[in-house]
Amino acid sequence: MLLRGQPVADKIKNEIIEIVNECKNRNRVLPRLAILRVGNRQEDIAYESRIIKNCKELGIETSVTEMSRDVDMTSFIKVLEKLNEDDKTQGILVFRPLPEQLDFDVISRLIKAEKDIDCMNPINMEKVFAGDRSGMLPCTPEAVMEILKFYEIDFTGKNIAIINRSMVLGKPLAILL
Repeated sequence: MLLRGQPVADKIKNEIIEIVNECKNRNRVLPRLAILRVGNRQEDIAYESRIIKNCKELGIETSVTEMSRDVDMTSFIKVLEKLNEDDKTQGILVFRPLPEQLDFDVISRLIKAEKDIDCMNPINMEKVFAGDRSGMLPCTPEAVMEILKFYEIDFTGKNIAIINRSMVLGKPLAILL
């Protein structure tokens, strides 16, 4: 059976549009995503463009902060803390990989768990491994679960092979399954 992602994405997009419209109708703060990018790698810029385009279609505001590739840790933290404290920003996406002068472990702990849309914060990862779905899930494992749910795939009692062991994809997906 071929599982196509587009019908799933369309369903989710329609649900998000309804939520955003409800926010507008109730004069609530519109959802806003802050993108924090270090450097100007072409693949990051292409990914950023797709995110901005998708957000615009959904009615989600975006802001982009680009920092130079040689940014120091103190400057990076100041920007991240400002986004953490910004009440108009509900989600923060930090592009990875980060240059070696930036300490991923420190940064991952500084990003507020409730704004961490890429599951960098250890609190969110802990929740994944504890089976607690109240935190942010890593995007790709969550997408896999949404596809399986959409197509009503019952994997109870099945043997599943995951060919990946990263903390971003393989391990969280194994736990979610």
